[in-house]
Amino acid sequence: MAKRFVKSREYKFHLSQEELSEIPIHAPLSKKQEMYTQEEDATIVVMGGAAASGKTQTSIHRIFLRAMNDPHYVCTVLRHNKNALTQGGSFWETIRQEWEPYGVSFNGISNVARFPNGAFVKLHYIDNNKSDFQSMQCSMHIEEGAELGIQESDVVYLISRLRGKSKYKPQLTITCNPEKDSYMRSWLEKGGYLTEDGFPKKEMDGKTTYFLQKNGAIEFFQTRKEIEDLYGKETSTFALPFVFISGNVDDNPYILKHDPQYRFNLLNMERVEKEKLYDGNWLASSTAEGYAKREYFREIALSDIPLGLPTMRAWDFAASKPSEASPNPDASVGIKCSYDKSTGDFYILDMVKLKDRSAVVEQALIKAAKDDGTGVYVSIPVDPGAAGKHSSDLRKARLMSEGSKVVLSKTRGSKLSRAEPFLLALQEGKVHILKDVFDQETYTNIENFTGKRNKFFDDEIDSLSDCYNNLVKGNLIPSIKLPNKDNARLRSLGGSTLL
Repeated sequence: MAKRFVKSREYKFHLSQEELSEIPIHAPLSKKQEMYTQEEDATIVVMGGAAASGKTQTSIHRIFLRAMNDPHYVCTVLRHNKNALTQGGSFWETIRQEWEPYGVSFNGISNVARFPNGAFVKLHYIDNNKSDFQSMQCSMHIEEGAELGIQESDVVYLISRLRGKSKYKPQLTITCNPEKDSYMRSWLEKGGYLTEDGFPKKEMDGKTTYFLQKNGAIEFFQTRKEIEDLYGKETSTFALPFVFISGNVDDNPYILKHDPQYRFNLLNMERVEKEKLYDGNWLASSTAEGYAKREYFREIALSDIPLGLPTMRAWDFAASKPSEASPNPDASVGIKCSYDKSTGDFYILDMVKLKDRSAVVEQALIKAAKDDGTGVYVSIPVDPGAAGKHSSDLRKARLMSEGSKVVLSKTRGSKLSRAEPFLLALQEGKVHILKDVFDQETYTNIENFTGKRNKFFDDEIDSLSDCYNNLVKGNLIPSIKLPNKDNARLRSLGGSTLL
């Protein structure tokens, strides 16, 4: 059978060589930028950690290379606010200036950039709008992915949309500056990319870890073997490779050459701003939204807590599960604390926290009371109105039938006035906490409590306030232990504890 030879057509660019010579060459200018541009193995790639590291420009170059080399490449670029992507000097304006000479066409109505080979890039927004992405099959890029308006649940959903026909692996790339209250900080901490002080670990730069969503929770592992040992081999195959590449202005030679004043300004900012924007510290915060700070809580060991102190677990209730309509509802919180009247020291011992339906919350209430034992008081809030009183009475009756000592805490006055005694003790250094009792979300909520409605939750501060106020008042009746000869009379009274 004779071989058939087909003469290949030479690709002819629409510009002459002379015209091409006038187009600026865009390329990575540092090791960090090159690492980010060439990363192909990870499913989730995060670049950032400080200002002016060239994150946006390198992202544009990264997308351009893939689109030019593959007609099947599709990428959606996202930000919390779409206007931030399209206004003057934005991502949209930058790609128009840089890509138009290469024959890329732009539709300003749909915000789509289409390459001559058929590849295209679309700009959109991310704001609790999962339905917009249900049929998407593409890579995705999030600009300023640590913005507080961007929820973890939205980003996790986008990961499930990573697919397509491109020869390039579908990836989610994210650029960001440090934001203490962002989900991204939690991810980087879990992945081991940050020091205890919040700075990027140099030895972890560009190192692959493994991202796993298991039973709704996000977990990180250093190797697939760790996942296999914990959850089995099949589960380990579903973990996604994750890479964080830190960078600051020193990783951007263009700024160092053409705008050295910018680096000088970063170095001479106030300490907190310098740590955040130059050093990339994810714990740095220039805001003072509330009356509490994480560092006010004095972490101690269990052996440092005196024995025999009056102890209470105070509850604040909610009854909503996370859903698509409400991905991050209020939580039901029960915090156990002790108080030393002789010193004024307040000890935080344990926290139960869940976001679930009423039946599950009630089960958690009873279980916590049983685990704590009858020596620990249980504080139940009494909400205004007949319905609130009826609900609290039912809980009290059920707990007392299990042998618990119950205190009803009326929710009178403003939240701030109720919290003031606890906040003053916290500022005075009188509040101690066992390690790992509070998660990052809890600290964030407490730090941002102002007594006024905002985007943060007050579940934890309400629980702490009731616990502190009840224990400090000293009106609790202790358990009375009677000698054995009085057991018959004791049984007639209904138990070993008098209320």
